[in-house]
Order: sequence, then C-alpha cells, then structure tokens
Amino acid sequence: QARYHRRFQKPLLESLERLAHGTPEELVLASLDRRPTGARDKHIIVNVYELPEIARQCNLAVDVTRQILDTLLLEGRAYCTGIFWFAQHNWERLVEEAITLVREYHQHYPLRTGLSKEEWRTRLHLTPKLATEVLHVLLVDERLTIVTAEVTADKHSGSLLCLPDFVVNFTQHQQKQVERLLNLFRIHPYTPPVRSEAEELVGIELLNALIEQKQLVKLGDGVLFLRETYEESEKTIVTYLRQHGAIAVAEARDLLGTTRKYIVPLLEYLDSQQVTRRTGDQRVLRLKTQP
Repeated sequence: QARYHRRFQKPLLESLERLAHGTPEELVLASLDRRPTGARDKHIIVNVYELPEIARQCNLAVDVTRQILDTLLLEGRAYCTGIFWFAQHNWERLVEEAITLVREYHQHYPLRTGLSKEEWRTRLHLTPKLATEVLHVLLVDERLTIVTAEVTADKHSGSLLCLPDFVVNFTQHQQKQVERLLNLFRIHPYTPPVRSEAEELVGIELLNALIEQKQLVKLGDGVLFLRETYEESEKTIVTYLRQHGAIAVAEARDLLGTTRKYIVPLLEYLDSQQVTRRTGDQRVLRLKTQP
C-alpha cells in the first residue's frame, strides 16, 4: 500500500535510493525524515515517530534501531523528547514554529499576557501528549514561559504561554485611561464601576489586561474589585466569621457598606476560592481558614 509519488522528483528519487541501498543509519534517518502517512490531515504536520514505528519502517529489530537512534542523537542528527523521535532539523523547525507563534501573538495582541496552551497546541496541530513533551523542553530551556490568567470576558482562566522577556506596556494615553479608571475604583471601593461601565471608559482589551495583571479581580456578574479592595474585604469577612461563626448576605452588605449587587458576587467568589462555604442562607469558614 505504497503512497502515490509523482515522477521525476529528485528529492523523492534520492530518498528511495537510500531506502533501497542505504546503510542502517541512512535508513533510520530517512524514516525520521519521512512524511507521516496522512500528512495532509490537518492534525499531522510534524515528522515525528516512536521507536516501534521507526523499526517497522526500516525493517530492523527494535534494539538495533534504538542503538542507531542513540548514535544519531549523540551525533546531533536526531532529537528525542519522551517517546518521540525527530530528525534534528525537523525538531529545530518545530521549535521555531512554536516560538514564532507566541511571538506573533504578542505582536498582534500587545495588551494580552500570552497565548493559551490549548490554542498553541491546536495551531501547531500537535497531539496533547506530544504538545506536553515539546512544551516541557521549551520551558526548561527558557524559550517560553507560563503564567496563570484570571478569567476575562472572551476566554477561560488557565495557563498562558509568553516569551520570557515579554511585558505588557501601556502607551501614555492608555496609562492615563488606566489611572482614571483605577481612581474611580479607589473613590468607591465597594460600589465601583461594573464591567460594562469600565469597558466604556477604557475598552475591552485594556480592561482585560488589568484583569490578567491582577490589578482588578473579576468576581462574577460583571462585578470587579480592585485587588487591594478584594483582599481587604476577604480579611474583614474572615475576621467577622472567626468572631461570630456565620454571616448572612445582609450582614456582609452592612459590614462592608455596599449593596446586594456587589456583595452576592463577592460571597460567591469567596466560596469559589474555598475561603467560605455556603450553609443555607449563611456563609461559614472552610476548615483551611480556621485559626
């Protein structure tokens, strides 16, 4: 069931010649450089193989194939990560594509912290297992780095990939917009602008950048708090609970001097962070926050 080949293609003819008359080393290298069957499928774009498949293609014993691969690895002509083997130049191409993808994302979205791991994997057309191995190497080599993102309007929270030297920099105009917005949050810490109002003032991208940088905390239902306001409110409620054992919505509202619109998302967020636990109409401390 050989693949169809066009006639008179010099690289193909040379490859077939190596397969017909090459040394075991040449056979293994040709196998590593061989385009995987079904390569036109969008899920397969890299020349990568596992040991049993290489041995089968070369018609060599597995232990002999492994010895040859180890030799090629020492000579810098092959690369291995986990169970996956590459021709060295194919590995280098994949690494360059993986890093370029993140670099171009920074260029297109300078206010975003980074590219999601899943989008990175999907756009490189890597299987989850292969993506894990490739990313591990890039992180160890400090070619990429990982940050954990807060939830934003258009994406889920999770791990983002960025270049090690990348930082979000606001323009002078954007910095003025940020300061104007954060000042409103400072003036009215427990009744600040809701998300839709904040977006009107600075725009979605700039607001998402403030959330990703954790200057603002998204509590849910469009409610945002300054990071320091959230930390202060958590401390106040935890102190109250240690003294009284439980707190109702109305009590928490009066304690912080806010309204139900803000206190309900705050209490639900504390539940999600495992600071508190809902029991009927009240909240109590979780065990980990007990003194």
